[in-house]
Amino acid sequence: MALIEKLRLGGHWDYAVFSSDTDSSEFAPFSSIKDLWDRKRGSRQLPAWKDFSLRDFEGWYGWLTVEDIVSDSPYEATYRLWGSMWTNVWGFDHTGRKYSDLLAMAVPEENVAFWGQLCRTTNIALGRNTLSWLEGQHQLFKKEYLNLVLPLSDNGETPDKYLTVLSLET
Repeated sequence: MALIEKLRLGGHWDYAVFSSDTDSSEFAPFSSIKDLWDRKRGSRQLPAWKDFSLRDFEGWYGWLTVEDIVSDSPYEATYRLWGSMWTNVWGFDHTGRKYSDLLAMAVPEENVAFWGQLCRTTNIALGRNTLSWLEGQHQLFKKEYLNLVLPLSDNGETPDKYLTVLSLET
């Protein structure tokens, strides 16, 4: 296991940061996505978004986001893709919008610092949080979810995008 660190960020976000060569078995239920990511990178440190095709993500449609990294200090990105299941979970479609727009929705500043530091590495992050599902003023239930954050790079070395996959805990 190539665990680098565990972090508790604002908003009850827990992240474990791993080196990119960590075996896919450490990322259940995302093992198949990590295996795909490893195949696409080949001998490079990181694969590029252009290495993937839509068919590669069969079974994961709707559960993906792709963000284009704009800067690392402060962290800024634009969401190229915000999957339909992300929209269902979060209650909005963020495609084409900036990460900083989420700050207005109470994303803590320490999270911005975390993403800025992460995108200067080739590391992978595995996150966990709890979402409250609301209807009107009544909380229906809380549901844990996991997300796997995989860096992508056109030059194979420096992250310029993130592919993030969401999974609700059962």
